[in-house]
Amino acid sequence: MFEWVLRRARTRWPNRAVSVEPVPGDFPAPYDRPGANHTRFVSFADWICPTHCIEPALCPAIGAPRTWEMADAVRELAERLRAGGRPVSGPALFVCKHHVFGVGMFAADAVRAGDRLVQEAGSESAPAEILVGTISSCHGALNLLTLGRAP
Repeated sequence: MFEWVLRRARTRWPNRAVSVEPVPGDFPAPYDRPGANHTRFVSFADWICPTHCIEPALCPAIGAPRTWEMADAVRELAERLRAGGRPVSGPALFVCKHHVFGVGMFAADAVRAGDRLVQEAGSESAPAEILVGTISSCHGALNLLTLGRAP
């Protein structure tokens, strides 16, 4: 989803610098790795998850209650970044939930809300940063969309 958000931002502001920067800050997950194009991959699992796991409240991999929620952790990261003085908006979260066996998806209204968040963050001429996450309850891909000062 981030690639779509990025394309929309570049189309929306053709005369403004639109880039992707590394997502800063500490993250409370045992798996935290940089990927291509500054995508930060995070996971609360430091084990191999069952193939068809639906991320229930009782984690099948550890046989215990799941004490984490990726959306909460990403929101807390955004709060810490703002508290540290960064102009971070969001996060825009695209949360995959399992709706029927073998089918996970995020809602179209989340897509529209994420696009509105980027549009609102860029409505001023000041530089802006938007934290974007395509996530599930346990795993995620995080990106930081940056908008330069408007001409």
